[in-house]
Amino acid sequence: MKPIVKIGILIMLTLPYAKNMSYAGEADMLINKLAEKGIITYGEAQQIMTESNEEARKKLAKGEVGTIPGWIQNISMKSDLRLRHQGDFDSTKSFPRIRERMRLRVGFSTRMIESAEAGFGIATGGETTTTGGGAVYDTEPTSTNHTFANGFAKAQLMVDYAYIKYAPAGWLTVTGGKMKAGTHVWNPTDLLWDGDINPDGVAATAATKVAENTGVFLTGAWLTFNESNTAADDPDAYIIQPGFTWKPTDRISVKGALAFQKLNVNGKLAGPNYGTPAFDYVATNPSLDVKFSEIAGPYALGIFGDSVSNGDSGPSSDKSGGAYGLEFGHAKLDSLGQWQVKYIKRELQQNSWLNKLGDSDAYGGAVNSTGYEIIVNFGLTKATSFGIDYYAMDLINGAVKAPKSLVQFDLVHKF
Repeated sequence: MKPIVKIGILIMLTLPYAKNMSYAGEADMLINKLAEKGIITYGEAQQIMTESNEEARKKLAKGEVGTIPGWIQNISMKSDLRLRHQGDFDSTKSFPRIRERMRLRVGFSTRMIESAEAGFGIATGGETTTTGGGAVYDTEPTSTNHTFANGFAKAQLMVDYAYIKYAPAGWLTVTGGKMKAGTHVWNPTDLLWDGDINPDGVAATAATKVAENTGVFLTGAWLTFNESNTAADDPDAYIIQPGFTWKPTDRISVKGALAFQKLNVNGKLAGPNYGTPAFDYVATNPSLDVKFSEIAGPYALGIFGDSVSNGDSGPSSDKSGGAYGLEFGHAKLDSLGQWQVKYIKRELQQNSWLNKLGDSDAYGGAVNSTGYEIIVNFGLTKATSFGIDYYAMDLINGAVKAPKSLVQFDLVHKF
């Protein structure tokens, strides 16, 4: 039988059923039945099913399936699970603290219309407590770890972020709500902002290309630490950050920025996690990230860093800090045998930045600390990796030195 005849018969046979086929499995069954009857070959059946499934996927991705609401068709999900063995070694204590921990994160996003997106995520949390009125709040916003303790107690899930993003123009994006980390400012390290902090407020980023290999961007943000119910309880932050991207060759990429971050917290309760600081922070924060791909076979090299200087007149000294690092290894960990090594040297002087806002694993996120971090990651499968993260930290100033070290063994699976 000629192919054109077969196609004609196939169309006539499937047309009466088309309106009632809600599931792809029913269409596959019909095509297989046609192959069994000898109307088409099994090879042609496989080709038809492959092309039909691909076309269905494209329509679903574009939100063009008429029987399903567009926002449902546009839903995307990403999640990961991390199992951790952690040892904290504090020279001021008699025994180390050994913990088994878990982190579970699940996130969803959808396009409500072409230019608008909404998303939310849930994650395991650290410690919680209650206020006098009985409200539960997170006492550790810099962590999404659940510690295995309290006789097999269940892990609690919290809303990790929830936002609406709107792009009124191709070069402008505005985001509001509990935003994902990094929406409000770009930093290549977690010196100033712990990667688990998803701030509350609004941020806008304008970005455009000025040349074939060069782009510029400008981010502005307003963040709120606490509600405004008295004159003393309205701590907030204003951030503006111009920056650029440059790709001189296929193997070299550069990103740099200069952020001005004003934390208005002097004498105000910046939430239970950061206390009531005695002065504001007027931080100048230059950042740079340079990547060289395939410098030695499949291996890539990264050079990155952040620095900070507090220009507020309140403190007279100890007002600067920085974190600088190198990264070498495979660009991605998506198969067995691939690896990455990262080294970061960090320091935060006493009056340089708001206490406990930076990396919670670096001396508990405290200022007046200095040290280094070494991270080694190994790929196991496309979605699974194993890592070792080691911190060695100490006080910068103090009557007695109090070194602390921390080691973490992580098994991470993304799904």
